[in-house]
Amino acid sequence: MKNTIKRLFLLLLTLPLCGCFPTGQRNIGTAPKRVEGFNTDNIIIYETDIKTASVYDAKLRNPAHDELPDFFKEMGIKEQQKMSYSNNPAEDISIYDLNNSTHVSLGLHGISYSIYDEKFSFQYFADLSHSNGTPDMTRDLFKKTELSSFSSADAKNVFEDTLSKLGIDNYTMCDHIAFDYETYNRLNTTGKTGEPLPEITEDEEAYCVYANLTVDDIPLVKQSVQTDYNLSYKTQLSAIIDKKGMIRQMQCGYKFDELKETKNGNICSYDDALNALKLYYSKIKIKQPIKVRSCQLEYMMTYNMNSSTLDECVLTPVWAFHCQYDEDTIPESGHVLTFIKAVNALEKDVVL
Repeated sequence: MKNTIKRLFLLLLTLPLCGCFPTGQRNIGTAPKRVEGFNTDNIIIYETDIKTASVYDAKLRNPAHDELPDFFKEMGIKEQQKMSYSNNPAEDISIYDLNNSTHVSLGLHGISYSIYDEKFSFQYFADLSHSNGTPDMTRDLFKKTELSSFSSADAKNVFEDTLSKLGIDNYTMCDHIAFDYETYNRLNTTGKTGEPLPEITEDEEAYCVYANLTVDDIPLVKQSVQTDYNLSYKTQLSAIIDKKGMIRQMQCGYKFDELKETKNGNICSYDDALNALKLYYSKIKIKQPIKVRSCQLEYMMTYNMNSSTLDECVLTPVWAFHCQYDEDTIPESGHVLTFIKAVNALEKDVVL
């Protein structure tokens, strides 16, 4: 079992979490108004009108077993290979080298696409957009919201059009980051090899556009998180789009072959969820101050511990608190550790 989880964790990283009370929510006690080292003063709360939600057993669709979408096929296939992390076909990966130095891989991770660039500039964009875990952390570094001659709305239209061509429609558009050349050149000191990367010009600027997958109009937790007993899937859709409207890198998926409801109930309020989290932290010693940036009702997609295959997972509604370790300033490197604490929205207990 440990090896299976490890394989999935490696799979997700190389391409770039629950029991219930059947009749309602339990009283978990009252937390103190303030918990030393736990700061919620400026939290952004994403409101929702949703009152009930379900827990689902889900089966992921592996696009490696489907025909390559026309969007990629039209680029011309140079070479194709199949890989697998086990003897289980559910874990197959299809990798295509396409014309014009493009590359696409398909598997349980979804679809990953990239254009090789000799300057590695766009890879650095992608590294920046994901290194902090959440887009709002990178936005602390890149203050601009728009680039000259190509708007963020145009970039989002390109991404939405591409997702439509790939048959992906269960999503909602959300954030974007404008990678302007001045900030990029100031931050861009080294690449993955440790060597300095070339500076970019204003014409080489790009956006990173984000979308969240949804189930029942509830977005999925976008970060991949590992706990002592389970592992969540990374689900966020993203694309690096240059000012010519060309997608340089893209990560998208998942699709479900099956969604089987195993439970349904009333969602606890945000206040109840925050009380549960404060109560949790009031009972432990916080070694480094924590700041909660935002909170939203989301589905956490985790590996199904009762299954032996990686394509079976569980969707649990949670209040997801997006946190960071509190610091006076964001370092120029942008590498601030961010994490999620999740409260089961049906039971009001901390599950992550």
